[in-house]
Amino acid sequence: ENPEETTSGMAMWCTQQEKRYKNNVALYSAKLSSLPLQPTLKDSLKQETDCWNKLQASLNKFDAMYLRLYYYTGGTMGIICQADAPMNIAYIRMACLKDDYDLFANKQKPSFAKMKVIDTSVWNKELQEALATVKYETQDKELIKSYGSTSEYKQLYCQLEKYAIETKTLLARWVTQRRNAEQLLSDSQQGNYRNHTLMVVNALAYHLYNNRTFGE
Repeated sequence: ENPEETTSGMAMWCTQQEKRYKNNVALYSAKLSSLPLQPTLKDSLKQETDCWNKLQASLNKFDAMYLRLYYYTGGTMGIICQADAPMNIAYIRMACLKDDYDLFANKQKPSFAKMKVIDTSVWNKELQEALATVKYETQDKELIKSYGSTSEYKQLYCQLEKYAIETKTLLARWVTQRRNAEQLLSDSQQGNYRNHTLMVVNALAYHLYNNRTFGE
């Protein structure tokens, strides 16, 4: 039997991939730091990293709690999803940093296309959808009681709502910091950098959608 076809094997594979992506994040961060950039830009990129790290920690907390509620009544898929979610977040950051590094190392063609607005409304909609999916009122209450307790479920949901507010605040902060860094770039770089930010926001929206529909 292929170990990757078992539940634990698939979860382990996700954990290994997450580790690999995080190593690549560290690698691209170091490469970015070594580039001869303006001190103000370097400082702004450091702040961007700090904002991202806080956002990532919050996203992981939200995901873990959401998936705990989503799979409250058991199922092996929950084990895989709990390992899959942080792996996806790590990949999104790795891809963004690689794009940023390529841009600052002049390995990307400049984009003079009209810059799009960084719109987080789709992400916000997915966040609300996630909360609605696991709201106690919409669940099979008898099934919840057979696997745990109503009060525990409601407490966990309360915590999830708090994580949602925190994550929303931290995403807005990260986007603002990306905009601050963008202002320090040349006209030929701004479009590309804005695009990298947009791709992350869109990927995070899809990530929330994927959490809800994984295995359907």
